[in-house]
Amino acid sequence: KEIFDLQDKYGFVIASDECYSEIYFDDDKPIGGLQAAAQLGRGTHNIVMFTSLSKRSNVPGLRSGFVAGDAELLKNFLLYRTYHGSAMSIPVQRASIAAWNDEEHVIANRRLYQEKFDRVIPILQQVFDVKLPDASFYIWLKVPDGDDLAFTRNLWQKAAIQVLPGRFLARDTE
Repeated sequence: KEIFDLQDKYGFVIASDECYSEIYFDDDKPIGGLQAAAQLGRGTHNIVMFTSLSKRSNVPGLRSGFVAGDAELLKNFLLYRTYHGSAMSIPVQRASIAAWNDEEHVIANRRLYQEKFDRVIPILQQVFDVKLPDASFYIWLKVPDGDDLAFTRNLWQKAAIQVLPGRFLARDTE
Protein backbone atom coordinates (compact mmCIF):
# COMPACT_ATOMS: atom_id res chain seq x y z
CA LYS A 1 0.00 0.00 0.00
CA GLU A 2 2.85 2.39 0.81
CA ILE A 3 4.44 2.09 -2.62
CA PHE A 4 1.06 2.58 -4.31
CA ASP A 5 0.44 5.68 -2.19
CA LEU A 6 3.83 7.02 -3.33
CA GLN A 7 2.95 6.15 -6.94
CA ASP A 8 -0.28 8.15 -6.59
CA LYS A 9 1.65 11.09 -5.19
CA TYR A 10 4.55 11.12 -7.68
CA GLY A 11 3.16 9.31 -10.75
CA PHE A 12 5.99 6.82 -11.33
CA VAL A 13 5.80 3.39 -12.94
CA ILE A 14 6.22 0.41 -10.65
CA ALA A 15 8.49 -2.18 -12.27
CA SER A 16 8.38 -5.14 -9.91
CA ASP A 17 11.34 -7.53 -10.16
CA GLU A 18 9.83 -10.85 -9.11
CA CYS A 19 12.55 -13.18 -10.35
CA TYR A 20 13.19 -14.35 -6.77
CA SER A 21 9.51 -14.66 -5.82
CA GLU A 22 9.54 -18.43 -5.47
CA ILE A 23 12.43 -18.60 -3.03
CA TYR A 24 10.86 -18.29 0.42
CA PHE A 25 11.05 -20.39 3.56
CA ASP A 26 7.64 -20.85 5.05
CA ASP A 27 4.22 -21.69 3.70
CA ASP A 28 3.34 -18.00 3.34
CA LYS A 29 4.17 -17.34 -0.30
CA PRO A 30 4.79 -13.62 -0.82
CA ILE A 31 2.38 -11.84 -3.13
CA GLY A 32 3.53 -10.09 -6.25
CA GLY A 33 3.04 -6.52 -7.36
CA LEU A 34 0.09 -7.27 -9.63
CA GLN A 35 -1.56 -9.37 -6.92
CA ALA A 36 -1.12 -6.56 -4.40
CA ALA A 37 -2.61 -4.07 -6.87
CA ALA A 38 -5.60 -6.36 -7.45
CA GLN A 39 -6.16 -6.83 -3.72
CA LEU A 40 -6.20 -3.06 -3.30
CA GLY A 41 -8.58 -2.64 -6.25
CA ARG A 42 -6.05 -0.71 -8.30
CA GLY A 43 -5.89 -2.57 -11.62
CA THR A 44 -2.64 -2.66 -13.59
CA HIS A 45 -2.21 1.00 -14.58
CA ASN A 46 1.50 1.96 -14.46
CA ILE A 47 2.64 -1.36 -13.03
CA VAL A 48 4.57 -4.21 -14.64
CA MET A 49 6.21 -7.27 -13.18
CA PHE A 50 9.17 -9.24 -14.46
CA THR A 51 10.01 -12.85 -13.70
CA SER A 52 12.16 -15.59 -15.14
CA LEU A 53 13.27 -19.18 -14.80
CA SER A 54 16.74 -18.07 -13.69
CA LYS A 55 16.17 -18.33 -9.94
CA ARG A 56 12.96 -20.38 -9.93
CA SER A 57 14.55 -23.26 -11.82
CA ASN A 58 18.28 -22.50 -11.49
CA VAL A 59 18.66 -22.01 -15.24
CA PRO A 60 19.93 -18.45 -15.80
CA GLY A 61 21.44 -19.44 -19.14
CA LEU A 62 18.03 -20.12 -20.69
CA ARG A 63 17.13 -16.43 -20.49
CA SER A 64 13.47 -17.38 -20.29
CA GLY A 65 11.05 -15.06 -18.58
CA PHE A 66 8.13 -12.77 -19.05
CA VAL A 67 6.76 -9.36 -18.23
CA ALA A 68 3.09 -8.70 -17.42
CA GLY A 69 1.00 -5.72 -16.41
CA ASP A 70 -0.19 -2.45 -17.91
CA ALA A 71 -1.01 -3.13 -21.59
CA GLU A 72 -0.14 0.44 -22.61
CA LEU A 73 3.33 0.18 -21.08
CA LEU A 74 3.82 -3.25 -22.61
CA LYS A 75 3.16 -1.89 -26.13
CA ASN A 76 6.33 0.19 -25.82
CA PHE A 77 8.17 -2.67 -24.16
CA LEU A 78 7.28 -4.94 -27.08
CA LEU A 79 8.70 -2.39 -29.52
CA TYR A 80 11.88 -2.14 -27.42
CA ARG A 81 12.11 -5.92 -27.12
CA THR A 82 11.70 -6.34 -30.89
CA TYR A 83 14.93 -4.42 -31.52
CA HIS A 84 16.94 -5.39 -28.43
CA GLY A 85 16.06 -9.02 -27.87
CA SER A 86 16.55 -12.31 -29.58
CA ALA A 87 14.33 -15.26 -30.29
CA MET A 88 14.80 -18.46 -28.34
CA SER A 89 15.86 -21.59 -30.17
CA ILE A 90 13.38 -24.47 -30.28
CA PRO A 91 15.32 -26.57 -27.71
CA VAL A 92 15.39 -23.62 -25.29
CA GLN A 93 11.66 -23.04 -25.86
CA ARG A 94 10.92 -26.69 -25.08
CA ALA A 95 13.13 -26.68 -21.98
CA SER A 96 11.41 -23.48 -20.85
CA ILE A 97 7.95 -24.96 -21.34
CA ALA A 98 8.93 -28.00 -19.29
CA ALA A 99 10.33 -25.83 -16.48
CA TRP A 100 7.35 -23.45 -16.41
CA ASN A 101 4.94 -26.40 -16.26
CA ASP A 102 6.70 -28.22 -13.41
CA GLU A 103 6.23 -27.07 -9.82
CA GLU A 104 7.85 -30.10 -8.17
CA HIS A 105 11.38 -28.98 -9.00
CA VAL A 106 10.59 -25.51 -7.63
CA ILE A 107 9.44 -27.00 -4.32
CA ALA A 108 12.57 -29.21 -4.22
CA ASN A 109 14.75 -26.19 -5.02
CA ARG A 110 13.18 -24.21 -2.18
CA ARG A 111 13.71 -27.16 0.20
CA LEU A 112 17.40 -27.39 -0.80
CA TYR A 113 17.90 -23.68 -0.10
CA GLN A 114 16.25 -24.15 3.30
CA GLU A 115 18.56 -27.08 4.10
CA LYS A 116 21.64 -25.09 3.11
CA PHE A 117 20.59 -22.15 5.27
CA ASP A 118 19.84 -24.52 8.17
CA ARG A 119 23.41 -25.78 7.97
CA VAL A 120 25.27 -22.54 7.48
CA ILE A 121 23.36 -20.05 9.67
CA PRO A 122 24.35 -21.70 13.00
CA ILE A 123 27.99 -21.73 11.92
CA LEU A 124 27.94 -18.08 10.87
CA GLN A 125 26.11 -17.09 14.06
CA GLN A 126 29.18 -18.13 16.01
CA VAL A 127 30.92 -15.05 14.58
CA PHE A 128 28.30 -12.83 12.96
CA ASP A 129 24.91 -11.35 13.76
CA VAL A 130 22.97 -13.19 11.06
CA LYS A 131 19.55 -14.78 10.70
CA LEU A 132 17.56 -16.61 8.06
CA PRO A 133 16.34 -14.09 5.48
CA ASP A 134 12.61 -13.91 4.81
CA ALA A 135 13.12 -14.81 1.16
CA SER A 136 16.47 -15.06 -0.59
CA PHE A 137 19.30 -17.35 -1.44
CA TYR A 138 21.90 -14.81 -0.35
CA ILE A 139 23.29 -14.05 3.06
CA TRP A 140 24.46 -10.49 3.52
CA LEU A 141 26.93 -10.19 6.40
CA LYS A 142 27.97 -7.09 8.23
CA VAL A 143 31.72 -7.51 8.18
CA PRO A 144 34.24 -6.24 10.74
CA ASP A 145 35.07 -2.56 10.25
CA GLY A 146 32.60 -2.46 7.34
CA ASP A 147 35.34 -3.12 4.77
CA ASP A 148 33.90 -5.92 2.67
CA LEU A 149 36.78 -5.94 0.20
CA ALA A 150 39.43 -6.32 2.91
CA PHE A 151 37.30 -8.98 4.59
CA THR A 152 36.96 -11.04 1.41
CA ARG A 153 40.68 -10.76 0.64
CA ASN A 154 41.47 -11.93 4.15
CA LEU A 155 39.13 -14.92 3.82
CA TRP A 156 40.80 -15.90 0.57
CA GLN A 157 44.38 -15.41 1.77
CA LYS A 158 43.99 -17.10 5.16
CA ALA A 159 41.35 -19.77 4.55
CA ALA A 160 40.98 -20.17 0.75
CA ILE A 161 37.30 -19.19 1.09
CA GLN A 162 36.04 -17.29 -1.92
CA VAL A 163 33.14 -14.87 -1.48
CA LEU A 164 31.98 -11.79 -3.31
CA PRO A 165 32.17 -8.36 -1.65
CA GLY A 166 28.75 -6.74 -1.44
CA ARG A 167 30.06 -3.60 -3.11
CA PHE A 168 30.46 -5.61 -6.32
CA LEU A 169 26.68 -6.11 -6.40
CA ALA A 170 25.41 -2.78 -5.17
CA ARG A 171 26.39 0.68 -4.08
CA ASP A 172 25.89 2.54 -0.86
CA THR A 173 22.94 4.90 -0.93
CA GLU A 174 20.83 6.68 1.60
